[in-house]
Amino acid sequence: MKKVVRRLIALMLFMLALNTAVWAQGFDHKVRAEVPFSFYAGDKLLPAGTYTFGFNLENHYLVIANKHNGDGALLMGSPGDTETNGSSVLVFRTDGDGLYALESLKATDFGVSFRADKTLAHLAKGHTSGSKTTVTATP
Repeated sequence: MKKVVRRLIALMLFMLALNTAVWAQGFDHKVRAEVPFSFYAGDKLLPAGTYTFGFNLENHYLVIANKHNGDGALLMGSPGDTETNGSSVLVFRTDGDGLYALESLKATDFGVSFRADKTLAHLAKGHTSGSKTTVTATP
């Protein structure tokens, strides 16, 4: 029994260290946005609200966090287009029936994209996912 408890404690400490290492990485590119609709970030549905989006240029991780209700997600993306008009924007792909999925985050100095079409195709079988909606973000 003592062996099991020791292994469990060791596993918990390892998970804590891993979690700390992920958050210690430099999410120095941050924007904040009021998203007026529920949306999918990968396969996780997040409710409408004010979110902070932190991006790590080195490994293309995007942390999404809502401080008010504790909702959030961690996504791995791929390099994407930047925004040329000087502001940061979030681009959501929609199926036209109320399903939204985060497709990309575009800022003046970086861009990251995600597979929103795959998420929507899985969720809304038979629907097309051709239209897009943008939300302006602030630093």
